[in-house]
Amino acid sequence: MKKVAILSLSFFTVLTGAMLAPALPAIQHSYPDISAFWIQSLLTLPSASLLVMLFISRRLPGTKKQQVLVGLLIYLIGGLLPLMAMPFVGLAIARLISGFGLSLFAGPAISLIGEHYPEASTRRQLLGWASAVTSAGTVCAVSLAGWLVSFDWHWVFALYGSAIVPVILIWRWLPERPSTSTNRDKSFKLTGRLAITYGLNLFWNALYFVIPTTVPFYYQTWLHDSNPAHAGILMAGVSAEALVVGMNYAHIKASPQRKLITIFADLVLAGSCLLLRLPILTMMFAGLGVAMAMPVFNERVIAQTSPADRDHALSIGYAMVFAGQLVSPFIFSSLNISQRLWELTGTALVFGLLALRRRLQVAAP
Repeated sequence: MKKVAILSLSFFTVLTGAMLAPALPAIQHSYPDISAFWIQSLLTLPSASLLVMLFISRRLPGTKKQQVLVGLLIYLIGGLLPLMAMPFVGLAIARLISGFGLSLFAGPAISLIGEHYPEASTRRQLLGWASAVTSAGTVCAVSLAGWLVSFDWHWVFALYGSAIVPVILIWRWLPERPSTSTNRDKSFKLTGRLAITYGLNLFWNALYFVIPTTVPFYYQTWLHDSNPAHAGILMAGVSAEALVVGMNYAHIKASPQRKLITIFADLVLAGSCLLLRLPILTMMFAGLGVAMAMPVFNERVIAQTSPADRDHALSIGYAMVFAGQLVSPFIFSSLNISQRLWELTGTALVFGLLALRRRLQVAAP
């Protein structure tokens, strides 16, 4: 049950933004005076508070278990607040509160795996399962959100109530470990290779998150389909595909360089299909990319860090996911100016990765 308790945290890490995507058009209708940019930012506002708090949380008092439980309770409160009618500012503040709670358990969702399961084979298996659980959470979230928003978009936030499950699991089955100031005050060395990995992680997620923020409006404006459940089902299909691929990630036989190139190639293909108004193909490529992205970047972080730095390095890598979500609305806005931006940026990046791979092969002894 300890594994179940730890993996249950991954169920909620990306759910915060994904479940709100089908409700964006309805929220915009409720706040007609608010610009589309700020409506889109509701998905990414939790990332802002998370990025600030994720690094501070290492120096907070108490054990990691206590921090996770407090974070889950704050996450519940901030998530359930929008069930009540409130001005847009109140809605934005509630999103920031939920992000603050998320910051206290998003890092441990990964680092607890390393702390409790130091064996390399077990760690890699659980990292793959964590990715699969995240995808499963997204499947459930966007499917139910698409259905709930057809009644009232406020009811989407009732899904936050399910966070009571990990509260019980963590409280009951996660062993208490006293925190040590030595580990918290230890300096972390950021190498050049690790910085590149973090940058690629951030950039990938910034481009990817344009897809779930675009799809609901795509259905409404391009296909003249105002039923939010349809967009929710389509996005749930992405996560369902990611769930299957993530569960079988350990069986994918490819070099780290090829895996990295593959996830960016999938992203370019997904973006191109989106611009060509081919939703099924868009989601097919997006699902394959998002299934592999987290394990690929986590594997690279593990390979580039020492065991002593590994847990903290993985937590920073997880923060890059939310940093990408945070800057995604700016990319979304730029796409309205130039629809070819995605294709040009993605194509250039793939060729750059191919050139980097050749250079690494030449430099290898």
